[in-house]
Amino acid sequence: MGNCSHFCNTSEPEPVKMTEKLTEIEKELNVYIENTQIQQSITRIKMKSDENLLLDFKENYKKKLEYSNGSLRTPTFEDDFEDQKSTSSHRTNNLPNLKPIHKPPLPKGSVKQTSLKTTKKNSTKVKEITPGVVYEGDLKNGKREGIGVQKWVDGTIYEGEWKGDKAAGKGKLVHRGGDFYEGEWLNDKANGFGIYHRPSGGNYEGHWVNDVQDGKGKENWPDGSFYEGEFKLGLKHGKGKVLFPDGSSYEGEFFENLIQGIGEYRWSDKKIFKGEWYQNKMHGKGEFLWENGKKYVGEYQNDRKHGLGTMFHIDGRTFYSFWKSDLKSGKGIVVSKEGKIVEMGEWKEGVKVKDYDLKEEKGFEVLLNNIREDLKEKKKEV
Repeated sequence: MGNCSHFCNTSEPEPVKMTEKLTEIEKELNVYIENTQIQQSITRIKMKSDENLLLDFKENYKKKLEYSNGSLRTPTFEDDFEDQKSTSSHRTNNLPNLKPIHKPPLPKGSVKQTSLKTTKKNSTKVKEITPGVVYEGDLKNGKREGIGVQKWVDGTIYEGEWKGDKAAGKGKLVHRGGDFYEGEWLNDKANGFGIYHRPSGGNYEGHWVNDVQDGKGKENWPDGSFYEGEFKLGLKHGKGKVLFPDGSSYEGEFFENLIQGIGEYRWSDKKIFKGEWYQNKMHGKGEFLWENGKKYVGEYQNDRKHGLGTMFHIDGRTFYSFWKSDLKSGKGIVVSKEGKIVEMGEWKEGVKVKDYDLKEEKGFEVLLNNIREDLKEKKKEV
């Protein structure tokens, strides 16, 4: 999910080469299709520079012309385009890598060393830990205890509280690179509440256990994106929210740095998915909503509509069917705005290949049951 800071976005194609490819595909597609509405949709795909999506529709429409015998209702190009682009051009490839910000530990061989000598300097107790590593501050029985500052050869500095010869209490550690941690310490490690800041602008503010994020906290990044929620052993784990640079967001469950469980994803173009996720992909049952009011409710697999699902169109029609890899595949029923069955058939890879009598029930039991349940719900709403 090249080095792109904490986000890994898919690389953009070179404009000239992509335009040439799309033009070639468009010419070939025009051999099969002559329709103004279709041409407008092709133009929209071309503007998105989505070569794969245009290729898919070229193949689908070749099949539609082969299957159609004049009596079958062929779904419009716009219908298929809207159905498929929800998980093609608006896929979850822009999810962050979710790599945690880790606080570098105290330099090795430092605060764990025993003292070599203790001297007095300007009424301040000075303790040389190893050659070049110096502590200035309070001592008790030869050990660091109270308030003190320790400096390392590489320029790293810790200033704060000590107990039992270890960093404990409140303190600030500044590394030679400029990144720093300021907050609570225990046994030489970040424990409790603290802030870790990178010179590049990224920071984490929240709870720590043994030098890693654990508990509730928030990561902020220079591009305006952030994660706020639960951490476990340095990983985003539990409930949280992510805001992406393009304005998209996800709020829900995480599992070991992955979007996994139940959650809601909102795209910047106002599309919304509510439901189950697995390894950063829509997987399981869910509801996908378009800005124009269109809605799909059903099963997903590997980020695509797959299994039993229902599509609610803005003209009032409802399509109950089975899906495979984002396309209608299997038996389906179309119900009018008034709640009457107006079409029963069978689809293959998004193309209707067979008509059935409107009174047919064999093989349609599951779909008919869903229709009955929906009609009951509508009556309750009224």
